[in-house]
Amino acid sequence: MKILHGTWIPHNTDDFVQTGGFYLWAETAELKKRRKQAAGLHPFQLDTTELAEFLEKDLGLSNGMSALTEAISSKYLLLPSADNKPLPSPELMRYWETDWPEQTELQEWEVDCYEAKTYVKLGSYANSQAISAIKLLNDLHFIAQHQLIEVQFGTDLLFWYRYSQDFKQVILKDQYIPALKYRDLPPSKGKKRNPGGGEFELYPTWEILSEQHEANIQRYSEYMPAICTAGRETSERELQLWDRETLLRHFSEVLLEDIVTHTISTQGFEKTLSGTLLEKCFRPKRRQPLRDRKSLSLYNQWLEWRHKLARTQAATSFYLGFKLEDPGDADADWELFFIVADRHEPSYRILLADYWCMGPEERETVHDRFGADFEQQLLVHLGYAARMYPSLWKALDRSTPFCLALSLNEAF
Repeated sequence: MKILHGTWIPHNTDDFVQTGGFYLWAETAELKKRRKQAAGLHPFQLDTTELAEFLEKDLGLSNGMSALTEAISSKYLLLPSADNKPLPSPELMRYWETDWPEQTELQEWEVDCYEAKTYVKLGSYANSQAISAIKLLNDLHFIAQHQLIEVQFGTDLLFWYRYSQDFKQVILKDQYIPALKYRDLPPSKGKKRNPGGGEFELYPTWEILSEQHEANIQRYSEYMPAICTAGRETSERELQLWDRETLLRHFSEVLLEDIVTHTISTQGFEKTLSGTLLEKCFRPKRRQPLRDRKSLSLYNQWLEWRHKLARTQAATSFYLGFKLEDPGDADADWELFFIVADRHEPSYRILLADYWCMGPEERETVHDRFGADFEQQLLVHLGYAARMYPSLWKALDRSTPFCLALSLNEAF
């Protein structure tokens, strides 16, 4: 029986934009008696050759071009230890006739780890390496679930699989926006700081904008296994685990950017992005730091736009929804009715057609629930929706918008 482990490990660089990788490693009881390990090496791990053979022959993995051994390197894990030896994981302990010792301590161990990457062809960016964590976790979970071979998930790998399933919704629902990260630089040697502002750098990137994602971060960070926070790229003098929430956010942000920037597109599509912020965010080789004042003006415009989006999502107490009604007559128009639902109690819903017919006292009840500026916020929501689906502007021609008539083709 082999226990398969995996976790996210941030890369140890001095870059302002910090990257990371998802790494797999495996342990087995078979190595306990037949190998003497050098000091600091994990004695129960599969070494580079064994791990590559296990991943390729037993799990059927391939990174697309090079040998798997080229993607395997040494990483460092802080693991519970006793008598100067790492303790087997709880999953492996089941197969041993021994008990967990009463006294343990965290100790650093060197482990051979496989970095989950694959090669992607992106036009002129041929053979660009992309992080394949989500697909890899899906494939591995299928293998383990159907017990196709003698392999079991460690708690760390199982945690990342479950989190990645929820994180996929950020991608599928497009809950992210192009972004600019501002970095204030110290003045160059021999130069004084400008009265109107110092030197700076702007980094084009992508940002998650989702209330559900924020809730998931808080929920998953509460029960993340400690082994998920134990990985380091280099040996450290200070033995310290990663902060759970920080690690989850780093995994999410790096993975989002990697997925978007490795999306396959056409030359025609990329021409439409020419000269825009999206062009700088979309392709990694074009995302160099911006340092000119024109870019700073763009950053200020982006910041205002971003704040409006965030405020619209977080400040209002209701959701705007739509209900499409079948007329029952092939020649009649379909109707798209506007609905508001309580953000904290989604079962409470009101058709805007009903709201505009209410008297002052009934409207006051709605305002008590949704706020005194309900009608103003409602129009803001409808305006944002109309930017995505311009036909909605027709419904805003009236002072009391409540529905939109659609032809059969428009309804579909």
